[in-house]
Amino acid sequence: MKSFNKNYFDGKDLEDLKKTITPTGGWNKETILKQLDMLDVPTTSRSVYEIGAGCGRLLKVLHEKGYRIEGCDASECMVKEAKIYLGMNRVSLCSGEGIIPTKERFDFVFSWITFQHIPNINTIKSYIKEAKRILNKGGNFHFQLLSKGQKSDGVLWNVHDLKELKRCWIDAGFKEVYVREGPSWTVVKLKNE
Repeated sequence: MKSFNKNYFDGKDLEDLKKTITPTGGWNKETILKQLDMLDVPTTSRSVYEIGAGCGRLLKVLHEKGYRIEGCDASECMVKEAKIYLGMNRVSLCSGEGIIPTKERFDFVFSWITFQHIPNINTIKSYIKEAKRILNKGGNFHFQLLSKGQKSDGVLWNVHDLKELKRCWIDAGFKEVYVREGPSWTVVKLKNE
C-alpha cells in the first residue's frame, strides 16, 4: 500500500503550490495566525518540529515569533520551496514512510492538515512513535485528522481509524490531553510524560 502520492506536488513552484495546498487564502498572515491558534502551541515551548511542513507557511510565522523551528515533508518540491520561502535550511525531505529525519529534540511537535493525505495508517503510527522519540519530556504533540463522517478517496483524502491510532499513542507512552471529533476534523493533543 502506498503511503503518500509524492508526485502529486512535483514540478510546481511556490505559486502553484499555494493554489494546491490552501487555495482559499491560507497564505495570508491572519489565516495562518488563526490556524496556529487552533493548533494551540503551548506557551512553554521554545522549539517546534512540523511533520508535513509543506512550503513552511506555519513554520515561518513560528520562527518570527522566536521559536527554533525544523520540519520535514515527503515532497521534494515542497522541501525545495520551503527552504527558499523560509530563507534557511530547516525543512528536510522525509521518505513518507513515517520516519522523522532529525536527531534534535523539541518541546512541541505537530502535524496540521497532513495526515489526511497519507493513505497508510501504519505511516501515521510511525509518525506518532517518531514524535515521541524527538519530544522533550513534558513536550506536546498535536495533530489533526479527517473525521469519520468525511469521504476518503484513498489517495489525497483519507479517513483513519481513531481507535487504532489511540492504541498506538497509548502504546508509545503518550498521555491523552484532548481529543475532539468534529464534523470535519478531529483534533488530538498528546503529552510526553
